[in-house]
Amino acid sequence: MANLYSPPSIVSPTSSEQETREEWITRRARMIFSAYRRDDFADPDSFLIQVSMVLATYPDQVVSFVSDPLTGIQSRSKFPPVLAEIKELCDDRRAITERLRHYATLPPFQPSYAPAPRVHPANVKVPLTAPQHATMRALAEQLPELARVDANGELWVPLQWMERARSSLGAWKPFTREELEGIYATHDGRNGHANLPQPDPGAEPTP
Repeated sequence: MANLYSPPSIVSPTSSEQETREEWITRRARMIFSAYRRDDFADPDSFLIQVSMVLATYPDQVVSFVSDPLTGIQSRSKFPPVLAEIKELCDDRRAITERLRHYATLPPFQPSYAPAPRVHPANVKVPLTAPQHATMRALAEQLPELARVDANGELWVPLQWMERARSSLGAWKPFTREELEGIYATHDGRNGHANLPQPDPGAEPTP
């Protein structure tokens, strides 16, 4: 099977004094034309001229690939191709050729065997309001190489520490009234929260 990513062995004889590029283009177009029945074309002579005009706008390597019986349009289409199909194949092959030429100019890949940079194990921030903060602070003092404090004074610990501390807290349970009163101080309700003063049931409603 032919390698579609390597140019065919047939090249343009532009350096030859016996055949010009125009004659070579016509010969390559006839190779496409001769692969199909002549009566399948509405105007065979006009079609041959148009194919030659299209092929002349592409590099020789693309023309050789598109017209070669092993890699060209005649080996891909069972029916006579239209000019748009030939042009599409020429565009695709030219894009591949230019891409391969660009890859050839790139420096060879040099793998790096340097060790990967060490990532600090402390990757979870512990806010001051977190219930595990006191425990995490104590662990950080015991194992300072595994914890860190950022520029804002926030404590960072490994994820494993937080998971163990979370499991030790047990399942969630509802707060009692005493716990809520200890967390939220009473106030007069002027800021729109709870403990709003209740109206006197016996008082007259104000208009």
